[in-house]
Amino acid sequence: MNRTQGCMAACLAGLVALVAAALAVPRAAAQHETPGISKKNHTAYVFAPFKWRFRTRDVDTEVAECLEQRADRRGNVYGQRYTLVEMLETEEPTQANPAKNCTIEKFRDLLMNNKDDMGMLVISTHGGNNSLVIEPFGSDGGAAGRRDNALKILIDKKGFQKDELTADETEGSSIAVTDKFIQRYRKLGQGAVFISACLSQTLTDDFTKAIDGQTDEHRARVALGADRCSDAWAFKDFGMRFFGDLDGRNRTPKAKRTDADRINLRAIGPAMTEENKFRIKGIRGEDLPIRFTLAGEGGTTMTPVVKDVTAPANIKAGDTITFTFDTNCDTALVPQVDSGELTLAAPAWKGGTKHVLEVGVTAPAAAIGTWKVTLKADKAKLKSNKNESSLDGNTDPDPTNASGPANDDYVLEYKNGARVH
Repeated sequence: MNRTQGCMAACLAGLVALVAAALAVPRAAAQHETPGISKKNHTAYVFAPFKWRFRTRDVDTEVAECLEQRADRRGNVYGQRYTLVEMLETEEPTQANPAKNCTIEKFRDLLMNNKDDMGMLVISTHGGNNSLVIEPFGSDGGAAGRRDNALKILIDKKGFQKDELTADETEGSSIAVTDKFIQRYRKLGQGAVFISACLSQTLTDDFTKAIDGQTDEHRARVALGADRCSDAWAFKDFGMRFFGDLDGRNRTPKAKRTDADRINLRAIGPAMTEENKFRIKGIRGEDLPIRFTLAGEGGTTMTPVVKDVTAPANIKAGDTITFTFDTNCDTALVPQVDSGELTLAAPAWKGGTKHVLEVGVTAPAAAIGTWKVTLKADKAKLKSNKNESSLDGNTDPDPTNASGPANDDYVLEYKNGARVH
């Protein structure tokens, strides 16, 4: 290395250090939001063209259990109670039985026509650099010919552009979409996107970035994708743990988490970061590495939860009960808070916030140590700022807070000055 090269290396090292130091400075955390554009935005869509190949290794079952409402093998019920729409191919396509649910045109329509309903879009497929496989044609002798003919028709007669589509041979013959396809047809209503596919991080910003001529309603709020290829079991395992986090459950082996940890990991960014630390083993004991990255807003949750509540244990007129949520709520609504022992003023959102609710106590005059209040999970009176999610409280399962199934009340109860719920 000559002197000039040494000087350049030192300058570069200094620049890297400055950038690293800047990145290390903690920023004030923005309050979480749910997906959405203040419409319904409460549907989870699953698009899985290779369900027939992945079978139990596909991530669709994890999405259904954690985002809809379903029971696990033990009968325990979970889920954030989103509406679930599944677009799956459960049999390998053939000439007599072509793909019906996962086609190029249906994927375009999925991206374009659901901005008011889009809560989360989950795509489970094969991927490559700036491409996702969307429409499979099978692996029989005539599959490539059928695919090539379909690709020609899509471009020549259906209005698609050559830079939007490409032939793919990852799993038999199929048609993949490119980054240009995503950019042109997306109308995602600030939904969340999770792409379970090889190299899918190369497309995350195509779902989230601003594009001239498009509004914020075209973009996704956040998109996640993998930075490498791995075994299907690795994708399945990451999905199990990640979506479990969004539902407020710890599904990571040997991970010890407090209730505060669980609430923090209900946000997409922290959940992704935490689950990237874990590595699963293959059947021969080999590591199956997988790592996701995101574009957009990691402070995205599926449903608001109460992360803190303050009130005097021995309470009386003039005191205040304060509920602090992890996620912004619709402050045009007035939540319902009930009590048999206390007389309460109308709940009011603390000025300048969308996540702090204050409830004044007007009676009794003398302090009492045995009392109970219930914050009702009623989306007509309490819902998120961006969609129709209400509350994941602490009464189902009782008394665990912030764990699915959602749409349950939050209870604060004291007996003889000690909190019991």
